[in-house]
Order: sequence, then structure tokens, then C-alpha cells
Amino acid sequence: MIFIACHHPLAEPETRMSARTHNGAQALVALARAGADAVLTGHVHDPFDIAHEIEGRTVRMIGAGTLSERVRITPPSFNEIRIGDGGFDVVQRTMDLAPATPLLRERAE
Repeated sequence: MIFIACHHPLAEPETRMSARTHNGAQALVALARAGADAVLTGHVHDPFDIAHEIEGRTVRMIGAGTLSERVRITPPSFNEIRIGDGGFDVVQRTMDLAPATPLLRERAE
């Protein structure tokens, strides 16, 4: 598995805050061509896991929540990445007693 870490999401994750990353789409394509399986980001402070199909390859853009409660649509959280059986899953862990929530969704075209 190849994971890349960036501060800003490379494509808009449709969260309350905007990423507005210049040339992010081109960077996501270049990372897919280089073999990246996922791009881990923050900045917008709301969790997401969006699968992008790029040139026959799936690259997931995964955003972490935050421990802050300021201007967030989700409760304080972090992501747990579970690697195994040739793949991985992402689970949102909130800082309350709510159960863990799987995050993966397909990107709307």
C-alpha cells in the first residue's frame, strides 16, 4: 500500500469548508500514475473517504476529522486505517461513545 500525506485535499470533498487546492486534480492524477492507493489529508476538519477512478485505478482521498469543535459539522474525531487482506478500510472514531463509522463512498460524477 502506498499512502501519501498532504495538508489540503486535492479535490473538493464536499464538506463545510473548502479545500481550493490549485492544480489538485492534476496532482491526484500524477499520484495515481505513480501508484498511490490513498491521499491522506486534513484542512477541512470533517472526515471523508472518497474513491476516485483514475485511468483504471482507484485512488482514495481520505480526510481526517479534528479534535476541535469549532465550526465543524461532525463531532471531534480521528480516522483509523485498517490494513489487511490486500486492501484497507477507514473507520471514523468519534470522541464520544458513538460506534465507529465506515467512511468510504464513491465519487459522484
